[in-house]
Amino acid sequence: MHLSKFPRPALHYDCIRYNETGTGIWTSSGVLDNYIDPEFCTEEYIFMPHLYMAAQKPDGTILGLYITGSIITKLDKLGELSRATFASMGAEVPIGTASDGAMIYGGAKVKGKLIDEEKLPFVPVLP
Repeated sequence: MHLSKFPRPALHYDCIRYNETGTGIWTSSGVLDNYIDPEFCTEEYIFMPHLYMAAQKPDGTILGLYITGSIITKLDKLGELSRATFASMGAEVPIGTASDGAMIYGGAKVKGKLIDEEKLPFVPVLP
């Protein structure tokens, strides 16, 4: 996931998830703001109930996931984002297909962290 701080009246981050869909090919899923419920958020804790993600891997594996997750952030002394982690509190794969055609379903665990843009294997395109 890529978190970008945009100047707005209140502290706000746009959260964009990228997925490697082919060898060296990264695709954006778009901004995840629709899944963030501001009523349950603080500057350090972002709660994301009912998040749906579809992911395709370079080997052809395709997964659909329903996730309840959270992003925990840390700010430096200047109030700038210095750290962010994503963790699923619960996740379900209702349907998926492995590269050999076998069906995939069941529970899942999803993790993510903030990575400096310079260290990404691609140049992110922001919406």
